[in-house]
Parts: sequence; structure tokens; C-alpha cells
Amino acid sequence: MPSTSTTTVCLATSLHSALTLWRYRCHTTVSCPSHRSSSKIVFSLSAVNANIIGPIPEFVGDHFKYLGTLKLQGNSLFGHIPTSFASTRIRSVQLQDQRGLDKLSGPIFMLNATNIVYLDLHGNQFTGPIPNLASNIEMEYIDLSKNALTGDVPQSLMQLHHLRVLNLSDNSLCGQLPKFIKKYDCKD
Repeated sequence: MPSTSTTTVCLATSLHSALTLWRYRCHTTVSCPSHRSSSKIVFSLSAVNANIIGPIPEFVGDHFKYLGTLKLQGNSLFGHIPTSFASTRIRSVQLQDQRGLDKLSGPIFMLNATNIVYLDLHGNQFTGPIPNLASNIEMEYIDLSKNALTGDVPQSLMQLHHLRVLNLSDNSLCGQLPKFIKKYDCKD
């Protein structure tokens, strides 16, 4: 993978215009390959507490196929996560703590994207069941707390051998939690 550097001037003109129309401001960073400053490949998009208002545009998943990190926490995003996210290479999704009465909502279908390692969606209004996570074998961190999720806690969570953090509190989930059995090699 090429080395990356942080810049805010690496988007194609049409994408840059689309981002501008999406009402972003300070604290927005985009990480692109350093050896190709005019590249259309975006690896990281961060706009934390940037006063972004509105839905996440479909173009984020459509045009950023190599997006690895998405950090949009602490904004005023609402609506569904675009379906185009399922076809990205995204590894870290941080959409927690959206402000306002309307927040991100709908089902969490994107968990079926097999590349996700870090997922923080707490403090939103996501609904429906937690999907089967058996294909997310590299998942290390899941925080889905403070949403409106329903249904049984999936037993597929037991297959996530790299999972270090799981927070499902403050939802309407039912059933028993999977029994996590982890062997630790304790060396002095």
C-alpha cells in the first residue's frame, strides 16, 4: 500500500464540489497517496465535530472505493448509511454521537462488509437486528450502544476471535449473550 499523507486538496474537482455542497468546514482532513497529489484515491476522511448537517451522500461510498477510515462523529448527520458503503474497503467507521433530534438511523447492513475492523455507531437511532457477523473475522471493536436495535444478540459474535470491545448496551436486544471463551497466554 502506498504511503499516505494528510491533505485537503486531493479530490477531483467534481468530488470537491460535492463535499463543499455537503456543508463541511474546519477539522476536515483527507488522506491520499503522497506520491500522487492529484490522485482520486482517498484513504481517510475525517470531519470530527465539523458541524456537518444532513445525510451522508451516496457519493462517499460510490467514489471512495479505497476509503479505509471514515470519522464523522459529533456532527448532525441523519438518515441511512448509504448502501454503497457495503462495496468499499472501509476498515474503520466512526459515526458515533450525532447531534440533534434526527440522527443516523435504519438497519446496519454495512456490517456485512468483510473489511471492517473498528465500528463505532453508538448514540444514534439505528433499528432492526444486528446482522450475522461471521464474515467479519478481523473485527476488533464494536460499539452499537444507545441505539434502537432489536432482536437476538447474534451467536456469530463468538466467531470474532479478534474482538476486544463489544458494547451493545441501551438497545432493545433480547436473548442470551454469546459465551466468549478466550485463552490467554500469560508470560512474565
